[in-house]
Amino acid sequence: MSAKRVSVLAASLVLAGVGGALAGLIGACGSRPMTRPGSPEAPFRLTSSAHPRSPSRSQLARSDAALLLTFIRLPPGSERVAREPSGDAGLLSSPGETISGNIVDLHRFYVVAEDPTHVDAFVMSHRPQGSTRAGYGTGGVYGDTDRWFVSYSWPPVKTLLDNRVLVISIAALTDDRSGVRVDAEVTWLPAKPAGDIIPTGAKVLTPSSRRV
Repeated sequence: MSAKRVSVLAASLVLAGVGGALAGLIGACGSRPMTRPGSPEAPFRLTSSAHPRSPSRSQLARSDAALLLTFIRLPPGSERVAREPSGDAGLLSSPGETISGNIVDLHRFYVVAEDPTHVDAFVMSHRPQGSTRAGYGTGGVYGDTDRWFVSYSWPPVKTLLDNRVLVISIAALTDDRSGVRVDAEVTWLPAKPAGDIIPTGAKVLTPSSRRV
């Protein structure tokens, strides 16, 4: 593995572990409207999966990831493109395999007519709605920085969604332009069997084991 790949991978791993359980944006098991300021769209609601017609947890995570992508704030004139921008030396390609089967990762690419340091400064100073900055990093070899990372996180939705993170990766292109990849990563929690729930009022628990 090349030194560049190791450096970029290390920076990716630092950001991948950032997403904490933050409290306060969405109440546990309740449903609160979430929408962009001034948006004419109907509010997106996170609801419990207990109702038979509620979306599955994986679908809920996908809808939430799609919502988080709409909160990205980039410099004026940024152009969304259908695929990874050419000239980024592969720095904005997929970061690799995920370690969890319960994670949804949706992404978008952009081209910005500004150099990466200006794009990085803009992203750092324009926090997405309702988020907390969760991490920041750079990647490169031999002291040369060729990739910048900023991540933001939202509070978990108790019993439904765990980590809810937006990761912005920036790489230099030709003509003082920048390529940007935005990943919305949401982890959904599997439903627990009724037998795993401790009844209200229980005071003493007796562990037991049996051979299966």
